[in-house]
Amino acid sequence: MKNLKKVFHKYNKSVEKTKVQYSGLLGMIINGAKRVNHPTRVNYVYVRLRDNLSETVVAFNDKVSAAYDVPVLIERKKNKWVVLGRDVNRYEKWSNTVATPYLPKHGNQHSLNRQGVVGADPVWVFPDQFMPLLVYPSGSAIGSDGYIVSPYVLQRASDFIYVGNTGTIGVKQYAPTVSGTAYMGLVYLDRLTGNPGVLIASGTPMDTNFSSFPEVLPYVPYPVSSDQEPLYAFKLVSGSATVNWDNLYNVRQFFGGGGTGGGISDAPNDGLYYGRRNLGWTDLKAYFDTVYAATGTVGGTGDHESLTGLLGGTSNNHWHLSSPQTAGLVSGSVTSLHSHSGTASDVIFGMDGVLFATTGSALPYLITRPTTIDTWYIYSEKRGMPSGTIIADVNLYRGGVSTTIFTNQANRPMLAFEDSDGWASTTPGLVNFLEGDILVPDIDQISTGSSGLVLVGKIAGVGASSPGLVVKDGSTTVANVNTITASGATITTTGQGLATITVASTLRDYILVRDEKTNGTDGGSATANTYIARDINTEVNDAGGHCSVSANRITLAGGTYECSIYAPFLDTNATRIILYNFSDSATELYGQPAYITSSTDGGGYARFCGVFTIATTKTFEIRYISQSGVATYGLGASIGSRASNDNDVEIYTTAEFWKVA
Repeated sequence: MKNLKKVFHKYNKSVEKTKVQYSGLLGMIINGAKRVNHPTRVNYVYVRLRDNLSETVVAFNDKVSAAYDVPVLIERKKNKWVVLGRDVNRYEKWSNTVATPYLPKHGNQHSLNRQGVVGADPVWVFPDQFMPLLVYPSGSAIGSDGYIVSPYVLQRASDFIYVGNTGTIGVKQYAPTVSGTAYMGLVYLDRLTGNPGVLIASGTPMDTNFSSFPEVLPYVPYPVSSDQEPLYAFKLVSGSATVNWDNLYNVRQFFGGGGTGGGISDAPNDGLYYGRRNLGWTDLKAYFDTVYAATGTVGGTGDHESLTGLLGGTSNNHWHLSSPQTAGLVSGSVTSLHSHSGTASDVIFGMDGVLFATTGSALPYLITRPTTIDTWYIYSEKRGMPSGTIIADVNLYRGGVSTTIFTNQANRPMLAFEDSDGWASTTPGLVNFLEGDILVPDIDQISTGSSGLVLVGKIAGVGASSPGLVVKDGSTTVANVNTITASGATITTTGQGLATITVASTLRDYILVRDEKTNGTDGGSATANTYIARDINTEVNDAGGHCSVSANRITLAGGTYECSIYAPFLDTNATRIILYNFSDSATELYGQPAYITSSTDGGGYARFCGVFTIATTKTFEIRYISQSGVATYGLGASIGSRASNDNDVEIYTTAEFWKVA
């Protein structure tokens, strides 16, 4: 019996006793605030037993995260309460596969702090885990026909824009048809509009087995505009029905993207389209700023600047912001500058590869002087089959506002797939542009399979045979004028690319009227002491048709006139002539006094000159007054009656006028 008791005692000591476990919720409310951690005891938490605030204990916790209301199990160990873990039986749906395991704090375990303690299990964040502007397959996780761009807030020249959170067009339509080949494409962000776009490198297909970055990067299409921010490259395999993660390649440029110009974070979008690709925009801008400061004008020939000293540029070549590449200026497949001899050239937008409807389809064009672009041409290398029409558009950006130059959208550049020669032309609604205007092309519609598009805007005045300038003087029109040279000219701009040339007036239409009598006839009798009209009966010259003569009166059209008037007298002593405005009953001009003595049968002229202005047509008389009356010849003696061999007309009172305005 004694041994049996000993055996039971030993067995009792070897069996683990079942301890009582209590269910509770983490946290309590103190001064109206929810608290979980004890303020002074490290790793201790508040637990509400039976979910009751009045039954709260403090328990040691190294099992769960300190989140308010997390259900836990606790038990009493020696002299303290201890959290055993989550109470997984509280909810049927709560299991170890729940998305939030409520683990205890252990962030340092995954940290890599070079100044502190390196965690035992550091987390490495891969590029595809970085969400801003992340590109991923739309639809289900197993792939689909397009891509989604994650949202991002982008800083522009003067504002912020919310971009992304939208999808691209379907891309499988661009997959190659030859088995075993693949094309590379590029998803980009348009910095002007904030919309995603797609480029397809459809020129040379690559082996479908190429998959690593070194293998596929040479086939990735390069952005054709500094405003196309690269996001992700993708591979299109022949015969593929969907696109998926395996075909995506991260090319986001968060540090120094676009060659040396900077990516989303460090390349400005300030409306000044310097060559961000293949050449640092800062250096290029500094160069032109220096030239501008030295010359006071942008343009060695009025609207361009010499490239001398700029990375292989030569004398008499001039910079021009557009899309075609210039050999020797900047290396690379695309540049935002081209050069020429300094004369005006057409606006050219080039779009390579397979076409797709998109905004900002080529580099913008910066207008550098008032310019008229009166015709637009469209050409396509491949117009597609078996149906459809390519439709393009051009938008004008002025003062931060965008508008199409084809105010009648039916006049947009269009090219049908069956067009025989591959080009067409059209006339825009807006033709006059100012310095600082920006033109940006769009592709509004394509024909299936079309590729390689060129838009050309013809600048009026290009070409020696067709300068395009028209000069009008009110009655005569002269077209295709190259140069206007005018002494004393004033040029006034209208602000719409047009100018008015005003030349200082040189109008001096000559008018000559007088009193003519037959040979041998004296001028007539002079009457003393009263103003009397002298005879005027003949208009000799009137170049502009401003004058007429009738009943000894002169009628002049409205305007400003200079005049010189003189008349002969004989023996009239003190004498004066005046220009009398018969229409207004007032003297227009007074002549200076003349003294034509009668003591010695003296003869002479009374005369005056001056300037006067009349608003409308007026009638005038030339009047005289004299001290003495003289019969027959007081108003002039004839020569025909006194000298032999003179048979010419007798001329007495004479008036000359010059119309100057």
